[in-house]
Amino acid sequence: MENSIQNWKVLVADNSALMCRLIKKYLVEMGLKVENITLAGDGNQAAMMTDLMSFDLVTAGRHMKCRDGLQLLSDIRGNPDESINKVKFLVISSDGSAQMMADILSAGANGLLTKPFFPQDLSETLNRLGNGNNGFVCLADSERYKKDPQEKKDVVSKEVDVEGGVPEKLVDVFVQCTLEGLGQYMVQAQPESKCDQKEVIGELVSSISLTDPKIGIKIELMLMFPKKAACTIYETLFGEVDMEMVCGIVGELNNIIGGAVKPHLTSMAGLCHHLIHPNDDPLAEGTEMELQLGFPESKWLETGEEGVQESCGTGFVVPFQLDDGQLFLSITLQPV
Repeated sequence: MENSIQNWKVLVADNSALMCRLIKKYLVEMGLKVENITLAGDGNQAAMMTDLMSFDLVTAGRHMKCRDGLQLLSDIRGNPDESINKVKFLVISSDGSAQMMADILSAGANGLLTKPFFPQDLSETLNRLGNGNNGFVCLADSERYKKDPQEKKDVVSKEVDVEGGVPEKLVDVFVQCTLEGLGQYMVQAQPESKCDQKEVIGELVSSISLTDPKIGIKIELMLMFPKKAACTIYETLFGEVDMEMVCGIVGELNNIIGGAVKPHLTSMAGLCHHLIHPNDDPLAEGTEMELQLGFPESKWLETGEEGVQESCGTGFVVPFQLDDGQLFLSITLQPV
């Protein structure tokens, strides 16, 4: 990395305190000074920071509370002070779709980095920005899935037993995005055969929904973690374990997976609609899903409390073997 970039002052804005800390960790490992990195937990806080301090780069999530990434970007570009409106602006999102790129470019962003990403992806992105290469999308790890889908498909297909009417290609999307999300946290996982919901156990549960109200589709994505495995992930990244932040790291993982599957599911509207509404007329050919990603909800379970309730929709559960236990991925498709 160029020395000039190492002297940058950076504002990192994201709803997730965990993601802010992770980006800061990566920046410091790249040689940026700790004192030059400022964190903001929402869009309003980030806007206030840009008025008070001068930055060379602002990174922001697309979806943030109070003021989202596009609103923050619009405010910065509309500021009459050139020391503010000329700042480099990088959107970091799990949505790497063409529509996302068009939205952020029209608002004046300099680039897009997709989740899940690794330190080298962020380093490459900063180097591009430092060289004045604006208007690019760095697809990070998800790009490898798109470039070589057959290789990835073969690996997953051998491990996942798809039954009960759920198409294999739909399961593959969720399994692959889960593996990539875990990879960002440096976690090795092995998908196993599909199991019944009654077999799901764990101490930490996180859920997030993807909804297309126009088509009438809701997809609930749930992760169930053993306590030891979740704590190991946090300890590997940040050292001493903070139980509240451990809960946050699982929620952010769910958010990453949910955002990562969105572009893959766009063209599967007819398939998902048929699974949920088998007796309805099929969707018009070429119909695409416009899924809205909610915010993750995560919590530690009380003794005896069930994390995965009996499903009234169509779905599947895939276990993943981790070094410190078993993670369960539960997907449910149901009408809105």
